[in-house]
Amino acid sequence: MEGWRVAAVAVEWEACAASIDEALAAVPEAHRVARSSVELEELLGAVSDVVEPLDAWQDAERAWRRLRRHTERPRA
Repeated sequence: MEGWRVAAVAVEWEACAASIDEALAAVPEAHRVARSSVELEELLGAVSDVVEPLDAWQDAERAWRRLRRHTERPRA
């Protein structure tokens, strides 16, 4: 992630870093549910708790693309 840590997308970078921590923290519970439950809805909820924080990456991608568009030079 260090390759895109620039001031213009600092907020998004921090959100992505936090989202990784949040997703990783949810993995043990998802693993426990996967081993112990036969309820699909319960498993989907546990997996969602892992994946949902990573939505921050969509916002970061949009911000990064906006940054690139503003810094690209027009072609001659």
